[in-house]
Amino acid sequence: MKWILSLVLVTIVVSRSSRVQAEITSSYDSGNNQNTTWSKVILIGDSITQGAFFADGGCWGTMLANNLQRISDVIARGFSGYTTRSVRAILPDILTKDDYEKAACFVILLGSNDCYDNYIPKEQYKDNLNWIINYIRSQGVSTDKIILMTPPVYHHQDAAKAQGYPPNMAERHPEGFANISRKVAEELQVEVLDLYSITKNHPDSRSLLYDGLHPNKAGAKVIFDSLWPLVYNRIVAFHGSFTQKFPPYYEIEKSLNKDWKN
Repeated sequence: MKWILSLVLVTIVVSRSSRVQAEITSSYDSGNNQNTTWSKVILIGDSITQGAFFADGGCWGTMLANNLQRISDVIARGFSGYTTRSVRAILPDILTKDDYEKAACFVILLGSNDCYDNYIPKEQYKDNLNWIINYIRSQGVSTDKIILMTPPVYHHQDAAKAQGYPPNMAERHPEGFANISRKVAEELQVEVLDLYSITKNHPDSRSLLYDGLHPNKAGAKVIFDSLWPLVYNRIVAFHGSFTQKFPPYYEIEKSLNKDWKN
């Protein structure tokens, strides 16, 4: 008998809760809400991407997320030490169908590990980039949503010293991989952000890196400032505008409580 009474009470509570929710929902005017779909900006890369939310370092992903609050979610799929070969191997397993369907923008940044000590031959690097981009497109992502960033300047002598190993490649070696990135982007008609040229032509490119390879806050700001206009345009293309979702607090409170005063 007690369990029947408990069931009745639970049913009453749930019913009342549903009624209250229905009243709140009906009171809320979503007329100015536009598209409520949360789009996604997806970052794919190595340690420069894994560290994109590092508060004390290369926080360019944090800067993107801050600008996109209540508009789009920034998802980082960065893997420290990974090359295009290793990202190619795991790409089918790191994103969901929903990620692809709601993607407003894909940002790919790979190559710094590929170029280390000729770790990945240049032709294989090119083939891997082609495969990665074509795989993303095969999931229904249009080409105009994809941004390919070239690997930035890599001061190998500094990086070797910071990490305690002998330098074993020329400082200009990464430039060849940046050239391949540009070529791949041209052939696949993908927009390219030439991060190599941007950082190379900086008055003091060493000041952008905390260890010769990974960006510090100054370097993160350079990446963000260069990337943001491209991301912004794709957000507008996806949503039709650059507008935060849901009304300001005083508007929604007023619609829910007629006696509420700002």
